[in-house]
Amino acid sequence: MKAKYKYVDSQNNEPGNTNPVMKMCCWLQVSTSGFYHRRGRPPSATTARREVLTARVHHFFEDSDGTYGYRRIHADLADEGTECSPELVRHIMRDEHLIACQPRPFRGEVRGRHHRYSHLGRFHLLGDRHRLLLKESCRLVHRRFPCAPNSFKTR
Repeated sequence: MKAKYKYVDSQNNEPGNTNPVMKMCCWLQVSTSGFYHRRGRPPSATTARREVLTARVHHFFEDSDGTYGYRRIHADLADEGTECSPELVRHIMRDEHLIACQPRPFRGEVRGRHHRYSHLGRFHLLGDRHRLLLKESCRLVHRRFPCAPNSFKTR
């Protein structure tokens, strides 16, 4: 219901809209009197509290340069003395499109060692012994599953 009334209100305030409120309420199957009654009411206590929490969540998210997730922000709110559940913080972050970006850990540059990327994209440091094992396993796989174009002839 609330979403339908919000939609009617947004369309009513749009300058290019020529549809009257009565028709829009009829199309969405809501009462016109309910729309006007809701429009004149002050926001509920829950809505007001949620707006305050949303502002605090934005504050802590921007202070962390966008790296804090809902658990850390909930801990910051608890330290501040604001009571709320972690799920409420998670829902607010989802509604506001606040996605935490975790920084990658620092890894020093590797020099003088042989390195390769596996098929999973993971970084491996290979010593001499491991390089030989890798060559042997590649040969065995190639013998068992040759990738030559003529290897799949039909008889």
